[in-house]
Amino acid sequence: MNNQQPDTMSLFSFDEHEHTTDLTTMQTRRINYQTAKAIIEPNHYLGKLGSTVVAFGCFIDNEIAGALTFGTIPGPNAKGICGEEHKHKVWELTRLYIHDWVGRNAESRFMGEVFKQLKPIAMQKGGIILISYADTAANHVGVIYQATNWLYTGVSIAEKVVTETGELLHSRVASDSRRGMSSAGLERIKTKPKHRYIKFIGNKTQIKDFKQTMNWEILPYPKDNHDN
Repeated sequence: MNNQQPDTMSLFSFDEHEHTTDLTTMQTRRINYQTAKAIIEPNHYLGKLGSTVVAFGCFIDNEIAGALTFGTIPGPNAKGICGEEHKHKVWELTRLYIHDWVGRNAESRFMGEVFKQLKPIAMQKGGIILISYADTAANHVGVIYQATNWLYTGVSIAEKVVTETGELLHSRVASDSRRGMSSAGLERIKTKPKHRYIKFIGNKTQIKDFKQTMNWEILPYPKDNHDN
């Protein structure tokens, strides 16, 4: 007689998403700031969302599974990419998060769908210049950007500013006059370099113009075995 008890853990620890995610059910939709904040801030390693121009949600079977957000950058930084003429077309990809249960290749698929939805907006703006960074401090080299055909333009050396309350802010945020901020007289701390990627959204003529006016050289993708 077999007196072995059933494995109760296997009966009651079932993950409803395990082995069930079908990426063909993925939908990409515009979402508001509060919806993006609710999924990003508890889950993304950087935490705080910050200012956002536009946000997109990743939905699986009508359940939100991730979010991607874009924001603007200060004029002098934006001008440095493709010049004064195009500085108002620059958006930074500020946050990207998708739950692990969605599975492999979900981020690149989601990002590709976002690019499709950005295309009509780009046509109205005369094109969009996207910039994003892969954080070397987190052992990232930007595999997701490489998988979605961004242009690699080297590393960006930045610094953070210690505010009077002890908060650490990126120097460009602490110096953003649009927010009534100034970093004059505050302590500055050098940060680890970040890999910098550029993506152009628009028609062939707009993209050709961006490439011709870009101030940075296009370089081979960096490689690393520790990227997520």
